[in-house]
Formats: sequence, structure tokens, C-alpha cells
Amino acid sequence: MKRLLISLTACLLAFAAHAQDKYIFDHLSLGLSAGTEGLSVEAATPLTQTLVFRAGYGNSTLFKFIKYTHAFNVNSNDPWVIKGTVPATFRPTLDNVHLLMDIFPVVKSNVRFTVGAYFMTGGTGVVHGRTDSPLPIPQEQYVKTGVKFTQNGTTEYVTTDADGYLQADFRVRLGRVLPYAGMGFNRAVADGRVRFLFDIGVLYTGGYDAVGYDYGINGTLANPKQVKLTTAMVKKNDGGVVDVVSKIPVYPVLKFSLFYNIF
Repeated sequence: MKRLLISLTACLLAFAAHAQDKYIFDHLSLGLSAGTEGLSVEAATPLTQTLVFRAGYGNSTLFKFIKYTHAFNVNSNDPWVIKGTVPATFRPTLDNVHLLMDIFPVVKSNVRFTVGAYFMTGGTGVVHGRTDSPLPIPQEQYVKTGVKFTQNGTTEYVTTDADGYLQADFRVRLGRVLPYAGMGFNRAVADGRVRFLFDIGVLYTGGYDAVGYDYGINGTLANPKQVKLTTAMVKKNDGGVVDVVSKIPVYPVLKFSLFYNIF
């Protein structure tokens, strides 16, 4: 047994030394990416001729122009009178650390498959929505004023925050760690200084829950109550978006990257 362990250890060391001499960690590239998950900085290094490891950090809150605006017609008389068109804007909030492995089926191919995982650093919300302006109510009614929802005999309240805004999030059901699978074109590490990459794929989320917040009736500003929302609860003013999105089990990823070869 001792001889076997020594032999195996020697083989592993020899393989590692041989691999290091030729491929593993012999290059390093730094990159900047922009896509549906926001802006990312990445580092890439080869493991073999057909495997490239990438690690990065993404911040979607810096990508302000990716947004969706929808106007909700509010006509509420109970328990508060709120009438008028209330526009709200939704933006991605997928701040993350991601680890990816690029797999090239052919040594000299630039077409690749990519697998890995995204670790969400800002909670489980991937899209955040907020009214574009405070609700048309007196300022002294903020926090304890909002919209009442009744469904299946249960009454819930979504109230404004301290500044008079209504807020909501689409939260993933899977948790903070989201598996990724996709494909792309070009290599992050190769001969030459500059490389352009294209990626398309999906993050598996398990579906979404749309939640609003009760800041002042059954919750507090420090600990608001999360209220699960449906299309029926908002009287179909969302055009069915809430129910449709909640059933989609993935988050689409589409991004372009520029990598610079350090060595």
C-alpha cells in the first residue's frame, strides 16, 4: 500500500509539473464584460488546451440603462384613496461572484461550451422595481399608506417606504447559488493581446416570486413584511407579467467581453 501511494503521488506530481510547463496557469488575462447580468470584471487562465477557467465579479446596479418601465392604473378607495397612473421602473440587481469553466471540444476551436455558477452577493433578488415618484398622497401618510390586496380570504398590504415610494422585487426560488450553462465564441486566453468574447446562456433560478413590502402595518421600516404578489392581486394591471415571469425557471445571460492578455 505504501509503495502504491508513493507511486500515485509521483505520477500526480509528474503530471502536474508537465501540465504546468505547457498549459496550466501559463497565461493570465483580465477582462471587462457587459451584459444582462450587468458589468463584470474577470480574470482568466488556462488549465489545459481545451479548458479555461474564468472568475469574476458582476454588478448590475451600475448598468442604469437596462430597465423596463410600466404604468399601473391605481383606483383604490379602500382603505385609502389613491387614484391615477403610477409608473414604475424595474432594473436588474444581479450582483454576483461567478466561477466559469470554458470547454473547447476541439483544441484549435474558438467555439466553446461554458458551465459554472453565480454566487449572488446582494440577496436573492434579480430584478428590483420602484415607483418613479412618491404615491399621490400626503407626506404624513407615508409608511402606513399603500394598497390593500385580498386573495383567498387573506388581506395583505403593500405600503410606501419612508419617502412615499412603493417597491417590489423578483426573487429567485433556488437561493443564492445559481448554476450556469451556455456557449460562446472566442478564447479569453490566447496568442495576441486583445480578445473579444461573446457569451449566451442561462442561469437556473427555479422560478421567481414577486414580492412587495409592508413597511408600517404588519411590518416595520427596519423589518418590512414581504407580501407575495400575483397578477390577480394587482387586478391584471401588470398585463400578466407577474404570473408569466414567476413560472420561468431561468435567467437569460447575454454578454460581450474584452480581454487583455497580461502574460
